[in-house]
Amino acid sequence: MVSGSSTKDIPTDVAEAWQELCEKDDRTSPAEHPDMCLITRDELLGYMSLASAEDERRGIAEIRMDERHKYLWQVRDTCTRAEAAEAALKAAREALEGVDGCFEAALVEGWADALASGDIERITDLFNRRIVYARTAAVAALTPKEP
Repeated sequence: MVSGSSTKDIPTDVAEAWQELCEKDDRTSPAEHPDMCLITRDELLGYMSLASAEDERRGIAEIRMDERHKYLWQVRDTCTRAEAAEAALKAAREALEGVDGCFEAALVEGWADALASGDIERITDLFNRRIVYARTAAVAALTPKEP
């Protein structure tokens, strides 16, 4: 197993590694010491190297997974902020359309003529019914909203 092994063959714990080493080459333990096994230094070194490499590989995989996790949260956060910005832009556009509608209505109802002729009563009426609403809508659109 040590030379030419794949990482899927690496024992995952001490007991599994010990069992595999004990069964290597059909070795048997002495009758008086059934839990003992003769292994060479190179065999032990090979197992330790494989285990160390596997631990390192798992550690790198965990780091990469953590990086992916952070990246996905950043993407999610960016999407959430983009959706909020899009909603705010839509609301601002609707408010500006309302402001424009107020001015358009004032013009249709003779705002320019009233200004030109100095008709204070008509100017006051159109201001109170149309222009004040435009200002209210504009101020509301410009006021920062709580997130």
